[in-house]
Amino acid sequence: MPATKENYQSDRLRDSKESYPFPDEQDNDIPNRPTAHPLLRLSDQTEVLIRDDSRVGYPVEQPDVGPESFGWLFPAQQILLNYVLQEGTRIVVQLGAYLGKTTLFIAEHAPRALIFVIDPWDNAALKAEPSLNKNFANIDLFERIPFYSTFLRNTWHLAARRGSNKDNLLVGVVPLRMKFEEGIALLKSTLNLRPDVLYWEGFPNEAGLYQTLYAVKEAFPGVIVVGDGYNYSEVQKGLAKASRSLYQERKPFVEMGKCWTFLRLQKEMLSGLRLKYTAADNRAKRTILRDKEVAGASFKDLLSGLKSKSQQLKYEEAGERAARRMAEEEERDRVMQGRESEETRRRHRPAIQGIGEKGGGVIGISKMYGGESGRGRGSRRIGGYGECDQRHGRGAGEGAEFRRGDEQGMGRGVSRHRSPSRSSRPEKEAPSGTTMGESGSAPQQREESDEEGRRHWKRRCFRNEIDESEDDEARGESTEEMDDDRPFRG
Repeated sequence: MPATKENYQSDRLRDSKESYPFPDEQDNDIPNRPTAHPLLRLSDQTEVLIRDDSRVGYPVEQPDVGPESFGWLFPAQQILLNYVLQEGTRIVVQLGAYLGKTTLFIAEHAPRALIFVIDPWDNAALKAEPSLNKNFANIDLFERIPFYSTFLRNTWHLAARRGSNKDNLLVGVVPLRMKFEEGIALLKSTLNLRPDVLYWEGFPNEAGLYQTLYAVKEAFPGVIVVGDGYNYSEVQKGLAKASRSLYQERKPFVEMGKCWTFLRLQKEMLSGLRLKYTAADNRAKRTILRDKEVAGASFKDLLSGLKSKSQQLKYEEAGERAARRMAEEEERDRVMQGRESEETRRRHRPAIQGIGEKGGGVIGISKMYGGESGRGRGSRRIGGYGECDQRHGRGAGEGAEFRRGDEQGMGRGVSRHRSPSRSSRPEKEAPSGTTMGESGSAPQQREESDEEGRRHWKRRCFRNEIDESEDDEARGESTEEMDDDRPFRG
């Protein structure tokens, strides 16, 4: 047989017969044990039942089927089962198990309990159930998987066996392959069972649910009943009928519209309770109910308080994730802004003094082109000293700006785009030198001869390269445009 949970503790065993009464406590039919502890006696009787009834317990050999994880375990089930299952829970009855996903959850949260699982595991009945056969995937599953063998395979490691402690109690899962009412009657008649918690997960049928709850009320009075499937109208009708006739018109408490319970939880059961809520992402969330919140609170208030604490933790974690995400985005933006600022500083450095790339002089670094004079000259240059925006005019004076190559400033602050022709164009003043530096002079009327200015500029800037045609002088047009790569010899 497979091993079960170890480190079994017995410090919270029920030490009185009143906590688990048997009608024939003094008439013990177990040999060599004149006075048996109630839970120890239950373990002995359970082993006898497993031995005598082929429908109870696990087979000798493990079924030769593959493990199957299909099933459902919603957050509502986890929350409400966490409320009622504790480390000290000793006896649990589960009505309806499917493939064992809920059974695994119960065994994990009640590691010291003896769990009786009642289910017919009838594939034909499951296939005929209207609430299940609407899904083609379910129909294929019913035809392909043997439910009983798969349940035994999935829970094989939880098979009931004696604990490794001096009390030698039976711990684990005991499957009973039979109908709900039949299994309840068997446990009552043979074991006189008094379970701590009963979990219902059957078909959503009004009549069937009411009959099951009636049998539970008769066999196990005072047990904490928890169920699933409240989202089905048939379940709601069955619970409404049971609340009127069985539970003194007490409405069930419903968790998240799916899981429900009738009986009140004892306050000492909830005080100090640690809630492990496993959400869809399988992350554990824990909350602790304070003692002062337990005192004087009703059952619904206690459950609502625990639920709100769980939701609060979820919101806090979501807020922390959002804050971290915002911080990361801000850091990313700051890094990008830093890179952009560095690029801007690299491109927009102020004018500096130095030696031009193409000649001697004082130049600076402009935004786009790389040449802007220092010392307040204001001349816009592309490369080095002696080159302007578009062509190759030279701003020799302060504040002169040229767009063609045939004009000069000579310290007058004159800005011209092209030399006008005296013969073909009327005299027109150029706009004032708005680009000159602090030392630039005021604009003057254009009275000087264009020819004299052109010759003076050529003599100053391009000595030994004056090559001017007489036709160009007569027309007043600008001379042949010079090559940008022509060196400066000045």
